[in-house]
Amino acid sequence: LKDFMYELVQLDDSKLTANIRVDVNLWRRQQLTHETFVLNGSDQREWPVFQDLHENLSALGLKLFNEDTVLMELQMEVHVSYEAVDVKAGLGLTGKGTDGHEDVDDDDLTKVPPSVTMRVLSKDRDKGILKDYSANQVYFEVEANHDQIVFLENLTDCMGRKKLSLQILGARHIVMRSRCLFNLPGIRVTVANPRVMCLHSPTKFDPEVISKVIRVGTARHAMASAPGNQLDDEKEEGLESVGMMNKINYRVIHILMPRYRSAVIDIIEEQCFGIVNKSAAIDRLAMSRVLEAEHLDVVAMINRACSYVMLEYLLVKLDFERGKDWELQVQQAFPNLMPVFEQLSEDAFDELNDSEVPLILVREPEEERMETLRAWILRICHVIRTVAFMKQPRLSFQSEAPAKKNTSGEEASSDANIFEALFDDTGARLLARACCASLLNILQQIFSHQEEIEDKWKRWTPAQQNTGHFLKSFVVEKAIFFCPFSVPRDMKKKVRVKLLKFFEEAQCEPTDPLRLVPEMLYHPDVWLRLEALKLSCLLLKDADASLQAAFRTFDSPQLNLQKALAFQFKDFSTKDTHAADESQAVNVMLNKIQNLCEGHNAELQEFVGEDLSIEDKDFSTLLAEYLEKNDDDDEDDQDKNVVKGPTNLVEWICTLARQVIDKMKADQQWQVSMEGSEDKYTLLGQLFDTAAEIVQGPTRSNQRLLLESELLLDVNQLWLRQRIDEFTFRDLLQDNEDLFEPWMNLLRAMRNCEISILKFLLSLLEEEELDADDPNYRQVSEEVIDHKGQTIRRMVEELNSKILCDKVITHWNLSPEVKDPAFLIKPVQDADEVIQNDTAERIVRTKGELESEDYTLEEQQIHCLEICFLCWALYEGVHDTPEFGNRSLFSGTLERKTPNAVLFTRTSWATSKTKIYDTFNEAVSKMHHGKYLHYLFGRIEIIRGQRLQKLFFLVPPAIRHLKGQSLIKDWQVGCVNAVDRSGPEAKLQDFSEQVWDEYIGFVEHQYSLSQKPFPLNASGEVMASSRSMIVLLTSMICCGVALVYDGSYSKTHKMGEYDVHYTKGWYVWLLLGLGIFHFTCALLLTLFHIVAYSQWKIDTGLDQWKEDNPNSHHRLDGIFGPILMLWFFFQDFGLVGKLGLAGVSFLGLHFDFLIYSIHLMYVCAQFETLGKVFEALYITFGQVAGTAVLGFCVQYCFLVLGFLTFSKGYGFADMDTSQCTSLMTCLLAHLDYGFRSGPVWEDGPELTWWRFAFDYLYNLVVILILAAIISGIIIDTFANMRADLQAKNDDQQNNCFVCGINRSQMERKMVKFDHHVFQEHYMWSYARFLMYLKQAKESDLNGPESFVRAKVHVQDYSFYPINRALTLDSDDAEDYSERELRFKDLEEMRGVVRKVSESSQNVLQLKREVKTGVKESRDSLAEMQHRIGLLALDVNKKVQEAQLQKAAAQAAKDKSKE
Repeated sequence: LKDFMYELVQLDDSKLTANIRVDVNLWRRQQLTHETFVLNGSDQREWPVFQDLHENLSALGLKLFNEDTVLMELQMEVHVSYEAVDVKAGLGLTGKGTDGHEDVDDDDLTKVPPSVTMRVLSKDRDKGILKDYSANQVYFEVEANHDQIVFLENLTDCMGRKKLSLQILGARHIVMRSRCLFNLPGIRVTVANPRVMCLHSPTKFDPEVISKVIRVGTARHAMASAPGNQLDDEKEEGLESVGMMNKINYRVIHILMPRYRSAVIDIIEEQCFGIVNKSAAIDRLAMSRVLEAEHLDVVAMINRACSYVMLEYLLVKLDFERGKDWELQVQQAFPNLMPVFEQLSEDAFDELNDSEVPLILVREPEEERMETLRAWILRICHVIRTVAFMKQPRLSFQSEAPAKKNTSGEEASSDANIFEALFDDTGARLLARACCASLLNILQQIFSHQEEIEDKWKRWTPAQQNTGHFLKSFVVEKAIFFCPFSVPRDMKKKVRVKLLKFFEEAQCEPTDPLRLVPEMLYHPDVWLRLEALKLSCLLLKDADASLQAAFRTFDSPQLNLQKALAFQFKDFSTKDTHAADESQAVNVMLNKIQNLCEGHNAELQEFVGEDLSIEDKDFSTLLAEYLEKNDDDDEDDQDKNVVKGPTNLVEWICTLARQVIDKMKADQQWQVSMEGSEDKYTLLGQLFDTAAEIVQGPTRSNQRLLLESELLLDVNQLWLRQRIDEFTFRDLLQDNEDLFEPWMNLLRAMRNCEISILKFLLSLLEEEELDADDPNYRQVSEEVIDHKGQTIRRMVEELNSKILCDKVITHWNLSPEVKDPAFLIKPVQDADEVIQNDTAERIVRTKGELESEDYTLEEQQIHCLEICFLCWALYEGVHDTPEFGNRSLFSGTLERKTPNAVLFTRTSWATSKTKIYDTFNEAVSKMHHGKYLHYLFGRIEIIRGQRLQKLFFLVPPAIRHLKGQSLIKDWQVGCVNAVDRSGPEAKLQDFSEQVWDEYIGFVEHQYSLSQKPFPLNASGEVMASSRSMIVLLTSMICCGVALVYDGSYSKTHKMGEYDVHYTKGWYVWLLLGLGIFHFTCALLLTLFHIVAYSQWKIDTGLDQWKEDNPNSHHRLDGIFGPILMLWFFFQDFGLVGKLGLAGVSFLGLHFDFLIYSIHLMYVCAQFETLGKVFEALYITFGQVAGTAVLGFCVQYCFLVLGFLTFSKGYGFADMDTSQCTSLMTCLLAHLDYGFRSGPVWEDGPELTWWRFAFDYLYNLVVILILAAIISGIIIDTFANMRADLQAKNDDQQNNCFVCGINRSQMERKMVKFDHHVFQEHYMWSYARFLMYLKQAKESDLNGPESFVRAKVHVQDYSFYPINRALTLDSDDAEDYSERELRFKDLEEMRGVVRKVSESSQNVLQLKREVKTGVKESRDSLAEMQHRIGLLALDVNKKVQEAQLQKAAAQAAKDKSKE
């Protein structure tokens, strides 16, 4: 048996024939037979060939392999017969007998239309054969797999049997069909002895076998298509004519007629129903949306009633009662809410009865109107639920899906009368569904966003939202109010009992709009499921947590939201073709799941990822599973590897994405058509948007599910499929311009799909926040680090880094940054290596794409820039992580579900970086400058929890457009100089507040100006040119006046006497011309300052005022608003200075040129050094002025003291003021000359002690001290400014602005300081990130971005990585995971550390004592050494004296002896 299986499975055909030892014909050949049958008129018979083949093989104990390569030969005999009075009647022709009457009664046969005529060929009349090419025609065709016509021929004149022998490959179903132009009675097509010979093998056939079968099949096809009843000499000519005729028949029946039918239907839809349909055939979904005028009137009435009721509901929330004076109450208590209430009152006004109360609520008591309307809405929900399931039962998700049916619930029929279905609305089921759809539409209209009220709600209710009185949007308020059972909120018991009474009487579960959604997902009709999903998307649009949480309650066996959604996935994935409403239903369902998880709701994300296969199973189920498991041991290997279906919604998303990608791959192999491609890319885009939303935050369990499903491998395939489609369809446009509009729609879908995929991939890199106070901190840290490592590994091994980097350059070349061809970056391609469908190949836009109005060039360029950024960010986000450098992380082999998966390595990623990624960065830097990419792509690091995370963002459009605009640069320089540098935290907080309050608004204002015509879009350049011209003209005028001015001081001098002071007239004209030019420049400088700054200053001031006065916004609508704006206008001191500059220029021009000398101060201020002088004077102005006032007061005191104590006055060195006659004149003299010298006495009394003290004190206090104080203030200011400047420069040059780490510290760890400051922690990237957060929609933010935004809103700037940086934290990637763990939960370790700390304090104290003792000992020792030295000197001296005395005595003794 073992040898037999080896030969059958492993040996090829030639070896099998040579070594055959058993009869294998039974194994390789199977003949299938079908009974003879008759087709009456237009009819068909389907033969499930594979089903019969499987049954025959199963009876022999065999199994079918390689189903796609089963070779088949289909044989049959076909005979056409006419059961009528004569041949003419059978063909539907009218003829008269010899008696002149009709041969056949008109009532017996279907009448042929009068427009149909007949033509009888004379040559055929002689043979007794009647041919008619304009009346009835009988065709026979054979179709394989419901999509391939393998035989089609007109058998109208074929009176004998037609033998067919057709060769088919892998046909699972064979349909034999007859077609009649007029379906008249009596036409019969007999199909005799249909049989199929199947050739199959456990292995694929050799190419020789396939080619032989094709040759034989071609010959037999030709014989089957040969014309009958022709002479031999006419056979060859007949073959050609019949072949051509069959092609014409196929084109008419299967191409032209469906097009004609679709065109007629489209005309009817457009003319009768006003539907402009872009899709062929009946658009049932669009037909269902055609609403009658009465329906629209009902919607309008209910909306008015809702506005009326919601106004009352909001008043109740504010503790007001609706009465005649409710407006006065609101005006006094909450004046800022008046615009909202006025809008609601306006919306509620009913013109039909000219009343503030809507007509449908007029008859209701005023106190019951609110609850009455709510009860009506709840009853509408009950009616929808009841009527929807009245004619059709609920779906049972435990059983298999029902048989495929059309949207009307009946078996699909390809030959149904499509025009009859177009107008058919009388069926009971269809009528019920139409009613439910209309009521669902009413609910959708109730919960739709109304722009006017939502805008006012967003503008005027933030204060009430912060206090909890109001919710985040008006539609959320409505949803909470009308869904009392799903989201109960402080509902009174009396009200609840009243609402429940109706449902108790009806003996059913209470329902509301939110609960109705999962109920309707149990309906078998996809149309109603679609409408219910639309309603849920409206309810969840604003991501309200309470509404989202309400859907979590639908997890019971009777009402399980997850299983209902999973069934929709399964129903969609098991069908080969999908109707428009089915595709739209899946799109809307994915949008619902996305909205369900919006706002990074972790609980809802986990709810979506819950395992649906975990259920209570009875004994029979467990026994069946056990037996099935044991039977697997006897099955073949392919049976053992059967993959079970998805067990949760996350896996269903992956499965559906994989199926769509596989379908795209199959379509590319068999056809080159855009049909359906846009829908596939749109669906994929929504799939990946939903996948991104269910993991953002992030939710680690869902991230793991998506990674383990190996969706990344499918992403590679999708990138290749998209690339093939893009080049293939562009080639099609060259030959067919009619495809241009579908191509642009498809291109937009492609770009959006790419963006969704890349955002999804980036969301997989998100890390969850670690709480250091969590008792399980160590365990969670290990899990997070392990998960991040596995994520990086899967991305490295499963994503093609070359495609990723190629897309960076490819889409850069299509972005708005390459409007000039000089900025193109050449794609990186190996000349020696030819790659099919190379993603590096450059894309060139066609002329139509450049001129498209539907998908404009600007929109295309923005999408391409976003794709370029996302690819750039994804590559860096993977490659630059510490995990990428950890070699041990990539050791071993991961268990994979995909067999023979193409995997990549770290080496391939490193190669892509060197060859492509670095080439892109270097090319951009070379073409522009090193920081150019910062204007486009943002990259920052933040601290989230205990870990550093890197964030990427696309810089806002304003920055991308303005880039290095001069005014923005000036603001940045001012911000850097003015930021508080007292500490790292204070510096970053001050910087962030300036950015949030001023920088963002200023950039937005400059961006709005850039969209205006010249010179408004060049305010900075105009101001800079005006300043330069003012400096030049001021210098020229002042120098000219100094050179030509004649005359000097004169009592008769008057301003403007040019004839007196200027000897030549042209002097005046020249100076006058320069003055006019000077005034023009000053005026331009002032005007463009107003353009560039004033509106921004006013808006900034108003925003600050609104923030400080949240309940006084209404005051801005009156006269107070313009006054406040004028105040902020003149608070711009730069503008006031420029107004003064223009005023001086005006005075110089109209009065005297000498006045221009004042502008010399402005000229000096333009130089940096002299500007510091003015800055010092400005800073010290208050102090100097105060000191001067002090001096005046001191002089006044001295003057009064002199008046009281001296009999004669005194003067000063410059002027004798002793003869002043009054206190005022003496005081003025003191103020004028008293600061220059001390008192001078002429003929006064002799010097006395009092006079001496007076003079001495005056000179000391006034002359010395006050002057010294003033000069000291200025000098100290200069010194402080110099010290501050030095400290600021040192901080800028040696410390990172963001993390505060010193240059030397970085360089010790081999980190380049300049690279770190300008690439990793670039301060203006953080400013642009804050701008991005302020401008972005909350729903567009990922988890880390939402984290930072929440921090900024509460002015918490702890997300800045102070004293931390990824390059410093990850210098040793091998033990990165170990170093990242924090052992905070180890209490014993903390106790040991505490003891060590206490011991260290004792040791330090002992050390200090020992040091003190040692020092004292050293001092004592030194003193002792000094004393010993002195003693030694004394001893030596005494020894020397003794020796001298001894020598003298000896000498005396010797002398005496002599």
